Amino acid sequence: MWPMELYTMNLPPGDGVRDSSSVWGDVTGIIEGFGVLEQALFFGGALLVVGVLVLGLTQRTGLQVVQTTRRSPVISLCIGLPSLLVVTGLTYTGFLLSTTNIGVMFAIPLVCFGVLTLPAATVFGYTAFGRAVSSRVGAQSVAAGLLTGALIGALSALVQPIGLILTALLMAFGLGSGVRVLFAGGNLGRYDERVVPPTNRV
Repeated sequence: MWPMELYTMNLPPGDGVRDSSSVWGDVTGIIEGFGVLEQALFFGGALLVVGVLVLGLTQRTGLQVVQTTRRSPVISLCIGLPSLLVVTGLTYTGFLLSTTNIGVMFAIPLVCFGVLTLPAATVFGYTAFGRAVSSRVGAQSVAAGLLTGALIGALSALVQPIGLILTALLMAFGLGSGVRVLFAGGNLGRYDERVVPPTNRV
């Protein structure tokens, strides 16, 4: 008896564990059933909730990522765009492998990596953008940046093409800054280093 048969020997014919692609399809179907305003509120609320969790669990590192995004956005974008392609490619590969019996063991780490990385990168990007906007009125805190970023995300979701482009762009910013902080080498982690004018703080 093969190991895979041990998991399914007690299941009735035609019954089994639903693969992740079908579950993902159900979730996206429910969200698409919302109206435009409901989708905007859902996206803004999700940003706020996930942001509180991510920034609460990664307090010092999260602050460094947000500061790095604001301080040198061009460098973060140059690193973040190829990193975003790699992460989304690995996550999509994991979803494809999850539909096969042989690839389930390989799909679990790939899907988990994408599910943990992409929302965190989105939160970091929106928080940095929100903080740049809120700082114009004197609110410099990360909490103000998160609230402003969630509001911007909700407003952008009212027009889906704009929301998708903005989310992808800010996700790349957050992912690039996260990579820079995680693999900081030399003077990269020093916030007093000199940078060229196009990468100055925004």
